Amino acid sequence: MDYPAQYEDEGVTITQHDRDTVRLTSFFELGGFDPRFSRSRMDWLFETVTSHLSRPCRLDLSETGVGYRPCTPDQLPVVGRIPRCENGYILTGSCRKGMALAPALSQLLIGCALGSGENDDPFLRALDPERFQ
Repeated sequence: MDYPAQYEDEGVTITQHDRDTVRLTSFFELGGFDPRFSRSRMDWLFETVTSHLSRPCRLDLSETGVGYRPCTPDQLPVVGRIPRCENGYILTGSCRKGMALAPALSQLLIGCALGSGENDDPFLRALDPERFQ
């Protein structure tokens, strides 16, 4: 890749961080937590990713990780002022799309914190932390 890019499909996200670093994420399970990342899953992920790249490349594995995906009951992120907290704001719950949504959600949160018409923004209303109360 010659420029920053992001690809999302088949439950896989590819995010280029810089010229030499690409992050691949995938797999989302609702039940249990297994800290292992099997070789078959890794092979599937590499095969899926490389099948979508326009030029052949060599991917060298530098690290693997397994972690929790902060999800909400309605599968939408939480962005806005923390209820009953005068000067606290929250941005969470993006599940496996956190890397993809971070730039846009951060802009929404900044607008909210600066008080730039948060009551008028339909996105902020849909993502309001108080929607679960």
